[in-house]
Amino acid sequence: RRYAYRSGCDPSGGAKDSFTLAIAHDEESGIAVLDCVVEIKPPFNPSVATEQLAGVLREYKLHETVGDRYAAAWVVEAFAKCGIKYTHSERDRSAIYLDAMPLFTSGRVRLLDNKRLITQFASLERRTGPLGKDRVDHGPQGHDDVCNAAALALITRRKPSMRITEGMMESLRARGPY
Repeated sequence: RRYAYRSGCDPSGGAKDSFTLAIAHDEESGIAVLDCVVEIKPPFNPSVATEQLAGVLREYKLHETVGDRYAAAWVVEAFAKCGIKYTHSERDRSAIYLDAMPLFTSGRVRLLDNKRLITQFASLERRTGPLGKDRVDHGPQGHDDVCNAAALALITRRKPSMRITEGMMESLRARGPY
């Protein structure tokens, strides 16, 4: 069975944070399944790490990933050199976590048995700001590299592609001009 996989990435420069990638798919039942999590812990060479993660993406027949705006141009260029399109998420990590929350509260997510992943998700803190807006982030000295990539992979949906068939074209021609 072939799934429509998607991915999320949390890049790093190799000094302090991990460089992470997660891959997920949806079951027909609507359950989001996390299939793969890769964490490259510092210190590492960012170019080599990007090549490694691009290789994992290709194993899943993926040619694009989505992530945050970390080192904006560098990450895009590094993945492009490996044949992968890196797209910046329109949402910040707090919004990504808030978007993922319904999957968890409704039991519509299956995670991998990965201690670091579970610990990072469990350590996230939800705070309400002075204007009433909720923010979700890790606490002081905390990390969220693995769960950030996972949450992105779980909530990012592939854009449906529409293939125009000859039958569709014939139907449009039969209607005549508008």
